[in-house]
Amino acid sequence: MQIVELSLDHPFLFCPVTGQTIVDGEDAFESPALAFSYIPEIGEFSFIKPEFQNIYEKCELLEDVDKEIYALDLFLEEMKAFENLVMFSITTHGFSCGPVSETIYYCFNMNYVPE
Repeated sequence: MQIVELSLDHPFLFCPVTGQTIVDGEDAFESPALAFSYIPEIGEFSFIKPEFQNIYEKCELLEDVDKEIYALDLFLEEMKAFENLVMFSITTHGFSCGPVSETIYYCFNMNYVPE
């Protein structure tokens, strides 16, 4: 898995494989090429394919917060074995009673072929 970090001034994202809208400024959508999307702010996946959910659940069993070994870090390390995955770490910026930002991870299977 490759990781691409982006800092954007807009909340729009399109699937790099299918061209489908993923985020249109207000709502989020799924693409068949989407492997997972994760929101660090709340510590949850908003979407994850079952085959990757199984890997994450195994990582949760190994998590040891006292030793600062976190399931997400273990999971992302496991994902490196999947060469055709690209994860976009997208930080968007705005202003609401001061500057605010939010980061969301979107991971795509770049080898997805429509059926």
